[in-house]
Formats: sequence, C-alpha cells, structure tokens
Amino acid sequence: MKNKIKELIDAWDPYDLLAFAPDDEYSNEINDIYELLKKNKNISEVDLKKYIVERFDFEDIAENKQDIDNLIIELMKAQ
Repeated sequence: MKNKIKELIDAWDPYDLLAFAPDDEYSNEINDIYELLKKNKNISEVDLKKYIVERFDFEDIAENKQDIDNLIIELMKAQ
C-alpha cells in the first residue's frame, strides 16, 4: 500500500519538485497518508480529501493540480 501511495503522490507532484528534488521529497506526507489509511480502514473520501487539503499547502499548488478527486479515488483503492 505504501508503494502505491508513493506512486500516486509522486505522479501528482503537487509542488512540481520531483524534476530536481530527491526521490523521497514527499516521504513525510506519504508516511502520514499511509498511517492514516492503515488506521482508518473505513475513512470516507470526504475525510481523506479534507486531510490531503490540510496536509499540503494548496496556496502553493498550481491551480491545475488542485482538483484531487481522482487522486482521492486512487488512494482509497490503495487501501
């Protein structure tokens, strides 16, 4: 599950950092999402989206990357 979360977050690359940042740039966020999903097997899509929005600074995320509905669906599948 953790590898899938990393794959999804890295593909999203909300701050466009992976072109020049280390491969583990989002490791803290990935670990937090993993722990959340592991501990909350029945988390709703709404609550997961709320967590992601709070965990990442959406003021610094490009507008074209702020629609995270598909990301949330894929993260739910990763459980």
